[in-house]
Amino acid sequence: MSITSSIPSKKPAPDAALIDEPAVGRMLGCCGKTFQRRRVPGRVKVGRLTRYVRAEVEQWIVAGCPAQPVN
Repeated sequence: MSITSSIPSKKPAPDAALIDEPAVGRMLGCCGKTFQRRRVPGRVKVGRLTRYVRAEVEQWIVAGCPAQPVN
């Protein structure tokens, strides 16, 4: 077994459960600052990192990106 084969890729798999902010931005066609103001659903904090649940983001996009309630 090679050492490099055990190192994870920086790109998330297409079916990954959690995706990072740049991936959400690519899905929406905008930069991170823009989509952060839109209150994208599925936000999860993993330590200091912010990730999003892919399925929730995809459902939100299919629904037309409706406004999210303020918590």
